[in-house]
Amino acid sequence: MWAYLLVFLAALAVDTIPVFAPPAWILLVFLLVKFHLNPWAVVVVGVTGSTIGRYLLTR
Repeated sequence: MWAYLLVFLAALAVDTIPVFAPPAWILLVFLLVKFHLNPWAVVVVGVTGSTIGRYLLTR
């Protein structure tokens, strides 16, 4: 369960940083492979984190 929190925080952090950073999908795929996570859960959690990160970046 903590790995999905890490996926969320990684997507949030990458999309909140206003400088050049690796795309969020690269981190999501890395965490997916490293921790053998469910791909559909990674997509849902990662998209949620990315959306919130982009929203925070625009504020």
